[in-house]
Amino acid sequence: MVVQKVLSSYYTIGSQARDILSNASVTDAHGWLRWFLLDVPVVPVLLIFHTLYAADRIHTLTGGRQFWFKSLILTTFGAFGGSTMSAVLSGQPAPLFTNASNVMFAYIIVAWYLVDQSRLVRQFVRTRPFNAVLAFGATAAKARAIFGF
Repeated sequence: MVVQKVLSSYYTIGSQARDILSNASVTDAHGWLRWFLLDVPVVPVLLIFHTLYAADRIHTLTGGRQFWFKSLILTTFGAFGGSTMSAVLSGQPAPLFTNASNVMFAYIIVAWYLVDQSRLVRQFVRTRPFNAVLAFGATAAKARAIFGF
């Protein structure tokens, strides 16, 4: 009796999942998500999400009580320290020491300035909907970096 109920529940879940996957709106959402994760250029779109998210996280972590230069350095290494360390350990050129770093530094400085020095922008970035979008974009940027590596 119990086995029959369990099998019945699995059949119900499976048929509902099949119905969801055959739905046109789910297919459209999957196509949009695939485009965002795989086809959107890392620079400038995903880099904007990543730098703003890193600047907000570092400002939250330090409470905004750091000297401005220390805060900028912490934000830079918070955003790009992991990729730099993995590149150094794998014998690849570190992103901070390539031509791409000119663009990366410009983005991180602007993001740091907006989050660290502007209370209005910081409050907007910390709203739930915008922060969720930033976290999603930052995660997509990290995933693209890992897959590209």
